[in-house]
Amino acid sequence: MERNGQDPRPTLSVSQLNECIKATLESAPPLRDVYVQGELSGVRLYASGHLYFSLKDENSAIGGVMFARQVSTLRFSPENGMRVILHGRVSVYAVRGQYQLVADALVPVGAGDLALESERRVGSHYAGADYGFVAGEEENRIARCEAVMARDGVVRTPAIA
Repeated sequence: MERNGQDPRPTLSVSQLNECIKATLESAPPLRDVYVQGELSGVRLYASGHLYFSLKDENSAIGGVMFARQVSTLRFSPENGMRVILHGRVSVYAVRGQYQLVADALVPVGAGDLALESERRVGSHYAGADYGFVAGEEENRIARCEAVMARDGVVRTPAIA
């Protein structure tokens, strides 16, 4: 690639490229209303009230944020190793060029498999931790989670169902 000033193709700044990616991702209907189940990792609550975390499974991870207004509605304290269902949208933090989940609801569904496997291997505070859940009730818990989200005004679109 040679750019000698004679090339008529426009160039983008890094900021313009990131803003273009952000606009494209955030306008895609399937990414504006997502439910994602995974395990919390790197959970940090900042003085601003914003909650930052990663949501991961055995093969992948994605960064996430829940802003203070939504954090204030949580009825539990998110912890590393918790398995949760997140409702939100995919967004791009253009300053860093990173896509992330912006959560408007989090519902715990138990201890995460990754935390339990880690406990099995090395031991940790997750030993016996079930976050108040009874084994074998996950399907009922997920249904209750969806009912709570519906009651609180979180609507699941048929395309995502």
